[in-house]
Amino acid sequence: MATPTIPGMENIMAAQRAALEASLEIAGKAIEGIERLTALNMQLVRETLDHQGEFAKATMGAKDPAALMNISKTMAAPASERAATYAKQAYSIASETSNAITGSVQHQVKAAQKTMTDALDTASRNAPVGSEQLFAAARSAMQVASQSVDQAVNASNKFAAAASQGVESLTKASAAAAKKATAV
Repeated sequence: MATPTIPGMENIMAAQRAALEASLEIAGKAIEGIERLTALNMQLVRETLDHQGEFAKATMGAKDPAALMNISKTMAAPASERAATYAKQAYSIASETSNAITGSVQHQVKAAQKTMTDALDTASRNAPVGSEQLFAAARSAMQVASQSVDQAVNASNKFAAAASQGVESLTKASAAAAKKATAV
């Protein structure tokens, strides 16, 4: 006895395989971003320890309060610049990772939609008369899902633009603070 086949089942299985592969790709991109951010944080820790060591050595060698104040002013500017640089680099890593994941998700959604559309088309050709409304409802649900993904991507892009402006403001404020600290 032959096993009955369900029309479009091959398409659904292919979509499931593609979804698994896309999930693994997305997880890989997320891990790459985490690795890059971890490396940046380790670099920051090393630089901070070096800076604190230099500061401690310099303050130990200060002969009077005026020299101590001068050391504090001199050391404040690089710390402010490092904070701004760190913020820019961390934002860049997060942004690049987000863009890579968003691109993968968008590609996967489009591929899944095509596969599901093909499966619906195949199934509707072989479906009994009177089932047209069922297929119309399924197509409508797919369209709503597609619009939801598009809205989520647009919201993500708006958030990214706002975050970018925030990082730029932080960078400018840090530069201004560093200038002011060394000028006093």
